[in-house]
Amino acid sequence: MEVDLQSTVCYLDLGNLWKFLQNIKPQNVLVSLSLFIIQLSDDVNPVVFQVSSPPPRIKHLHLGSVPKNEILFSSVVNILLSSCCPATISLNVHPYFCSKAFIEFFYDKLMERKGDDCFCSSSDAKCWWHGLKDVKIRSSMKIEEEVDLKTMLESYPFGENINFMLEF
Repeated sequence: MEVDLQSTVCYLDLGNLWKFLQNIKPQNVLVSLSLFIIQLSDDVNPVVFQVSSPPPRIKHLHLGSVPKNEILFSSVVNILLSSCCPATISLNVHPYFCSKAFIEFFYDKLMERKGDDCFCSSSDAKCWWHGLKDVKIRSSMKIEEEVDLKTMLESYPFGENINFMLEF
């Protein structure tokens, strides 16, 4: 069975995503989830999320929007990847919904996978950081030559998707 879900979620409620995904039993269902994460207030305190068990695997996570405040970027990435292990993540390049700054931060966080900066040091359950083996990037644009993400983003048109294929 395959399920496609779209939801708008307040940044402060993002910590409930893990529980939501556990309730639909993604082990038996191929889940694709589109999230529009909004920040309703000027409160910029990062939400702390503790790993309690391995996150469920899902087919696809699409981020339609994320908070623009860079102070929240790390918290958003940690909560999302502690709540689920998607095979692919797509981000829509748009200055209002998913900024180039967030995409660069997200890419850097995925690529720097170091054990000394993990999110589960005080828990028996291992975080996404330990399970991530490989990251590949694919764009919806045809690019003739190999370029790094920052160079690609400089000429990237708004509304195009960047896809990250994650191997756990």
